[in-house]
Amino acid sequence: MTADPRISDADPVPESSGWSPERDMNVDAPPGQDGSIVALIRRAVAEGKIYASAEASRQKLRAAHYVRMAIRIAVLGIVALVLLIGALVALLVGLIVALAPVVGAGWATLLVIAGTFVVIAILGLIAKARVRALVASIASGKTAA
Repeated sequence: MTADPRISDADPVPESSGWSPERDMNVDAPPGQDGSIVALIRRAVAEGKIYASAEASRQKLRAAHYVRMAIRIAVLGIVALVLLIGALVALLVGLIVALAPVVGAGWATLLVIAGTFVVIAILGLIAKARVRALVASIASGKTAA
């Protein structure tokens, strides 16, 4: 006997409606493909792998593009530095040539070299102070000015 008094064990099993879940799952499936959940998950995983592969290729292309740009920038920077060094050498030679008639060639060379060392020392002290400020800001966790 069942728990519901309206239904007895003697009642016949209702007629089948004709609906079956197996048949319904295949309704929206593309031709030749199973529309089951497992098949849908497999298809989603396969499409995800294709997408991931395409995205990885895209990112590789972007990275290669940025590397090429960085190389071009570095080459331009190196050429600019070489030209700057050449200009500084020409400036120092010009100073020696300009001072030579006044104080003599030897003294002109010595004065230009001494002046260059003074400029180097000043720039070195400024750099040293900035490095110390940077190290102190890193140690304290604050932003350096």
